[in-house]
Amino acid sequence: MFEVLLTQTKGMRTDRGPKFIGTEYLQNIVNYNFDNIIGLSRISAPNIEYNNAGINGIDGMFQFRYINSSGVLQTENLIVTGGSVIKNAVNSVSLPSSIYTGLTAGNKCSFAVLNDKLFISNGVDNVLVYNGTIVTEMGAPIVTNLLAAGNLDGDYYYEMTYTEDGVESITGCKSNTVTASSNSLSLTLPIGPAGVTARTLYRTVGDGTQLKKVADISDNTTTTYVDNLIDGSLGANIPAINAHAPKPKFITVMHEKLAGVGNSRRPNYLYVSETEIEILFSTGASDVSGTGNDNTELTGMAVDYNLLVIFSQKRIYLVDISGEAAS
Repeated sequence: MFEVLLTQTKGMRTDRGPKFIGTEYLQNIVNYNFDNIIGLSRISAPNIEYNNAGINGIDGMFQFRYINSSGVLQTENLIVTGGSVIKNAVNSVSLPSSIYTGLTAGNKCSFAVLNDKLFISNGVDNVLVYNGTIVTEMGAPIVTNLLAAGNLDGDYYYEMTYTEDGVESITGCKSNTVTASSNSLSLTLPIGPAGVTARTLYRTVGDGTQLKKVADISDNTTTTYVDNLIDGSLGANIPAINAHAPKPKFITVMHEKLAGVGNSRRPNYLYVSETEIEILFSTGASDVSGTGNDNTELTGMAVDYNLLVIFSQKRIYLVDISGEAAS
């Protein structure tokens, strides 16, 4: 069971009338399992507490179920509060621990699972990707230190750029930070959309912040790379961001594709990835509300059987993303 206690609540209010709902009631519970609760207990306050000292509200909660590298099903209860993603926050056995800090607090999060990875989006920050061990930003490499001897010393992080039609797209999405002590570092590289013909890897110097060129990856298929390049041999600085990664307020998965709406840069657009590709790209977008006399911001998204239900400020749209293009 996945439960959170909001201190001094009166449970879940079932009155759906057009009345103000006081703060003493739970107004909404997401991903809540009632299987083992009967009778009036279904509307009483849940009974496991995560105490964040009353400083920050809860911006999201999700039960992440995935198959780990050993083929074993894992279940993790996560909450987002105060800009941090907390693991085991609602687990009566394990102690809570932070797996990521740096989100902008106060922005409600949405969640989606693709390829046993959890995507966390809040409409403000770059989309996070969590594989059960490491958190990166969407479209950035996953970096691990396997303690192999090498030339790197200090803290490092990376970015990956994508070249399509001869144009290098810089999204601004960063990897996790890894500490090396005379080590080489192992990277898992993301795959770009079908039109990508090359990718370029950039990283900082040890304990630095300026990203510099490590190597060109002259394909869109290679998924592993070992970096042992000394800091002094790094190339040119990474160019300025020219293709900001979408930051949707709402994210989901359908037909093995990521879908997102509510990106502030293009608020009337739906972003859809290619099948099993773990990146929302600025080019993979459709103007949903640009038809007729709508042209208003997209304000929500839900899944209905095999279609997406997308809400604008004026209309409700049914969108089919099963094909190569959304319709």
